[in-house]
Amino acid sequence: METVTSGTDGTDDYSARYAEEFQEEKIGSCWRLLRERTEDLRGIKNILDIGCGSGAFLDLAKEEGLCTAGLEIAPTAALAAVRKGHEIYCNSVEIEAFPSGCQFDLIVMWDILEHLTHPHLALGNAFELLAPGGRLFILTPMMGSIFDRWGIKLARLSGTRLNQLLRMCWSRDHLFRFHPSGIGQVLRSLGFTQVKVGEILLLSLKADRYAGGRILQSWTGYRFLDRLLSRLGVKLVQALRINNKILIEAARGPEERGDAL
Repeated sequence: METVTSGTDGTDDYSARYAEEFQEEKIGSCWRLLRERTEDLRGIKNILDIGCGSGAFLDLAKEEGLCTAGLEIAPTAALAAVRKGHEIYCNSVEIEAFPSGCQFDLIVMWDILEHLTHPHLALGNAFELLAPGGRLFILTPMMGSIFDRWGIKLARLSGTRLNQLLRMCWSRDHLFRFHPSGIGQVLRSLGFTQVKVGEILLLSLKADRYAGGRILQSWTGYRFLDRLLSRLGVKLVQALRINNKILIEAARGPEERGDAL
């Protein structure tokens, strides 16, 4: 019988709302980011994907021979990942979701930290789940990006009539934004070592979905114009290499954990 280890009796399944909008290339992009920074996977036996959805990233890890585990708060998505052969706990990283002593060589959090009510608590729990010498990778939207700044300016100058860019940056599912220097300080205070924070460009949606689509509101009121505007915007962003996210790398060394914030 197919089951998931569950610590929740239901939640808003935003993973289902995003599923059709996310590019398949995003999972590949995250995998390439990981491989570029790990060089190879020797010495890495297992991986935990926090906010794993239906397990698309874990599928790639499993193909590389890693033991795969995930945390996913949405029961439907968690069950889909279980059916692919991954060990899934249907719970939030903000609470103790794994058996005591369970640790992983590699933990990833792809675009999940901004969705959490208590991100600092989640990072502390991630530290405890990381084996000594293990590594953590986090991808999250960047506070203070050009998109943020222009979104705020447009909304203010138009009396909030032109608030589409701001709403795109601050979607209803994003509870927090993080500044590169701030998130680095938090990780160090929790005991993480070798903390590296870099700015990157990584687009999550299909090129014609940033104006209109299932997630974001229409910019023009016309589907054709929305998609054309979206495609042109994506090409401009890519040509100018305008960064929109931060990629954080950290490790757990032999040091004792610091006090949580």
